[in-house]
Amino acid sequence: MIPTTKQRLDARKQPTDKPVVMYQSWRDLLFLHWEVDADEIQSTLPPGLTVDTFNDKAYIGVVPFWMNNIRPRFLPAVPGISNFLEMNVRTYVHDKNGTPGVWFYSLDANQKLAVRVARRFFHLPYFDADMNGKILGNDIHYESTQAN
Repeated sequence: MIPTTKQRLDARKQPTDKPVVMYQSWRDLLFLHWEVDADEIQSTLPPGLTVDTFNDKAYIGVVPFWMNNIRPRFLPAVPGISNFLEMNVRTYVHDKNGTPGVWFYSLDANQKLAVRVARRFFHLPYFDADMNGKILGNDIHYESTQAN
């Protein structure tokens, strides 16, 4: 089932039936997308997910940004670990009920503790990366290499 407009809009709402787990801010995001054959993307997805399309086109996205003030809800932000760079590689999906979502192939970060916590407790595909980000006037320069 393809998501309805209502399902797409509802997916943006903050859940009210679950407690807040973490706080974080995202800054200076860059959304880069490339059109990729939908069948090719579908072959990479787990059972139960279907590649989502926009105007019958499927996309892979790369999104670098700064994570700021990331922290559990019951603790303050900690200098040295609460701010870092992240870059994710993603596509857009929906399930059999038409619920839209994002499938992350890779979430790279230059904060080792964040990577370990995200992998262990949230089972997300986080990886260590050597990353740099610079703001030069109106330009933002991102560099990232996934660490081995």
